[in-house]
Amino acid sequence: MTRSVPRHLVIPVETLNREFDSKLLVAILACSRGWRPIIGNRTRLHERLHRLPPSVYVSKGVRSGSKPIFRLLKKFGHVAVALDEEGLLRPPEDVYLSMMLDKEAFNFPRLLFAWGESNAETWRKYPDYHGAPIIETGNPRIDLLRPELRAFYAPKAEAIRAEHGAFVLFSSNFSVVNHFIPDQVRFRVARHADKEVADEARDELVAHKRALYQAFHEMLPRLAEAIAPAKLIARPHPSENHETWQDTLGAIPNVRVIHEGPIAPWLLAARALVHSSCTSAVEAAVLGTPAFSFRPVVSERFDQPISNGLSNCYSAPEDIIPAIKKAVEDSVKAELSPDQKRLINHHIAALEGPLSAERILAALEEHRERLETERSARQWLEGFYTISRRNFSRRRRKASRRSRGNRYYIEHKFKGISHADVVEKVAELRAAWPELPEVAVVQKDKEIFELTTTQ
Repeated sequence: MTRSVPRHLVIPVETLNREFDSKLLVAILACSRGWRPIIGNRTRLHERLHRLPPSVYVSKGVRSGSKPIFRLLKKFGHVAVALDEEGLLRPPEDVYLSMMLDKEAFNFPRLLFAWGESNAETWRKYPDYHGAPIIETGNPRIDLLRPELRAFYAPKAEAIRAEHGAFVLFSSNFSVVNHFIPDQVRFRVARHADKEVADEARDELVAHKRALYQAFHEMLPRLAEAIAPAKLIARPHPSENHETWQDTLGAIPNVRVIHEGPIAPWLLAARALVHSSCTSAVEAAVLGTPAFSFRPVVSERFDQPISNGLSNCYSAPEDIIPAIKKAVEDSVKAELSPDQKRLINHHIAALEGPLSAERILAALEEHRERLETERSARQWLEGFYTISRRNFSRRRRKASRRSRGNRYYIEHKFKGISHADVVEKVAELRAAWPELPEVAVVQKDKEIFELTTTQ
């Protein structure tokens, strides 16, 4: 059995447009602290865990679905730290704590990086929490929206304005009832969850989302007509079936259904955002884009207080449409009220001061003694047998469009990135923030890259 503290940092990316840029920022900063970061497609990294040197793996979640990968990480001598990409907008506590967290998975990471105070408080309430440090770091996705780094998205925002002119952005959040995989309901619970209680919660969520989904299909054509000649740009959620929105809106002259690149430059370019309990409302608040929440039906249990609290909320098309039209005509930035500032600061750390990426890396150094790995030949062989079977099984499932692991869905969320793309993104990040170190990008495998400092 060999023990060591690794210097490789594995940063998996599940959804290209949502996560890659901010995680690349973490990787660049990690180089200056002596790490050797490896970043890339999460699926491909998981298939190659046995080929990676012992590493600190930055997990995107702590929910029950992470357990199989955590077990493999241990076999190959990796350790994990974790943030929850979905942790900002969580299900209600009774659902989240009793149905979506698993004792083994939640306690596997050596460090837990919380979005903010709210996320940290919820984690500490988990009855089976064993005491790993919970650090309020924020999320690096917000770093790129801060004034210091916002210039990274400015050229893209200008290009969007030049192409589309004045527009309202609709950010869809309906993967629960409009998933890319046919008949898929995005509501995964741990195996120990009471089936009857879980089914009741799922049915309540589905009914609420379906009512909202139908209401948006009816309201959006009216909104498009009201704001013309300004455009309505519909941006489906990464996990959604985009064709349903194209069927509803595609024939309207001033509507475009587009999901291209990160949402931030679209928010910067938009005159207003319309949504329903979506993370985009929080991002809009940071950027100063007016946000409007359409709430024709209300669920005290499943609506998101932070998204609605940072938005102008309306329940009727007759009210929200004129308000959005006025925002398009006025074209002014939104300012948060004192109550809204308190709300966002409660949910998100690192809006000021050190970046979230810097806080994460500082925590890794501060708690370095917790990151020691163990590796034995026997464990590695057990892991190799398990991952070989896993990869064989997943290759078979990739051909089925109804499987969560099908290649069409994976490619839908991670459309691919080349070495030249990564080099270009590094240059753009350094142009936006020249203090970033110079790094070299080495392609290790398809959509997997290692960064090294050149200084």
